[in-house]
Amino acid sequence: EDRLLVEEALGRAFADFLVLRVADAAGWQEALATGDFGLGIIADTLPWAETATVVRGLKTLRPECPLIMLAAPEREEAALEALLSGIDDYVLKSPEEMQRLPRVILAARYRARRLAGEPFLTGADDFLARKEAEEKLRQSEILYRSIFETTGTATCIDDENTVLCLVNEEFAKLSGYSREELEGKKSWTDFILPEDLKRLKKYHRLRRTDPGAAPQSYSFRWQGRQGQVKDILATITLIPGTTKSVASLLDITARQQAEQALRESEVRYRLLVETMNDGVGMQDENGRVTFVNRRFCELLGYPKEEILRRHLRDFLDATNKGILREQMERRKSGERQAYELSLIRKDGTPITTSISPVPMFDAAGKFQGSFAVITDLTARREGEKAFRKSEETYRAIFEHTGTATAIAEEDTTISLANAEYL
Repeated sequence: EDRLLVEEALGRAFADFLVLRVADAAGWQEALATGDFGLGIIADTLPWAETATVVRGLKTLRPECPLIMLAAPEREEAALEALLSGIDDYVLKSPEEMQRLPRVILAARYRARRLAGEPFLTGADDFLARKEAEEKLRQSEILYRSIFETTGTATCIDDENTVLCLVNEEFAKLSGYSREELEGKKSWTDFILPEDLKRLKKYHRLRRTDPGAAPQSYSFRWQGRQGQVKDILATITLIPGTTKSVASLLDITARQQAEQALRESEVRYRLLVETMNDGVGMQDENGRVTFVNRRFCELLGYPKEEILRRHLRDFLDATNKGILREQMERRKSGERQAYELSLIRKDGTPITTSISPVPMFDAAGKFQGSFAVITDLTARREGEKAFRKSEETYRAIFEHTGTATAIAEEDTTISLANAEYL
């Protein structure tokens, strides 16, 4: 069956040829001994020997002899592996692929002659070279067509008049039109919003007159058939030797929306942090301050630039440095209990604060520093002190009035009495 396929394919391309069929190991050894052949065509499986063994044997004795493999479509992977063993090329056993066999043979023979070092090209060699070039071009077209279709982004080729010459399926989806409705009929300008169109036309013109002046990547707004506006990032380059350009279009609408939402969120949280009545600060794993808000600066009496990148211990006395050192170790273990710390202001006065910390860790669990809210306790402490003093004053008056004095509750229960009363 393979022989009939080969003879039918060769008969359409060559006027004079002879096919010698090798059906067993003895016949193979005889063919090798006589060496009366200029091309080998081997099946992907042999009933009488391992295919790889036969390939190595032929290439050892006749390295200049081209060797082509016929492979069943489902065994293309085995054919690809055979390329590493020494075959020159392969053809799948299907009507369409068998039409390639003459060109594959011609290309393989031409390469063999070139490797043999023949110094001159004959007419036949020139024909072979042309056939090899045609085969390479066909393979190249298949490769680049596959890349064009499977790139994952909307891709198109346009001419100097902005007409779409070729589009892939992703481009068709982005536009809302079929490929038949686009290719040779639509211009990419049909999809650009008016406020961006002038700029993109300028880039289109520059790309053909002054390529270095045209950016390769830029964004714009796109409107498809359904009217939905999208943000697009385009990467465009001129095809060498032509006036056509190839463009890859990436829909970045979701990313743009996410970035805008993030910017708005950052503004809101920064506004919140900057207007808090409590100080807010962050320090890295080494204890250096990386962020402070306005209130924190007010508490210490320093401008922000004189606090950032300094160590927090620079604002503490010896006793409080010890407290901070102990608390830093607790943060590294994940603890977040509040504690008191006395800071020293720029003018040298102490300020009692309550620190409410939150440790920070990366995805791997490595300690990255801490975030803290710093509350000024000075006013509270002074109020408590004033209250105690007032209480002591009135207690003294109560005890030394010289008369029996008592305080009775609503139910006549005496809750407080001085010594005279007792």
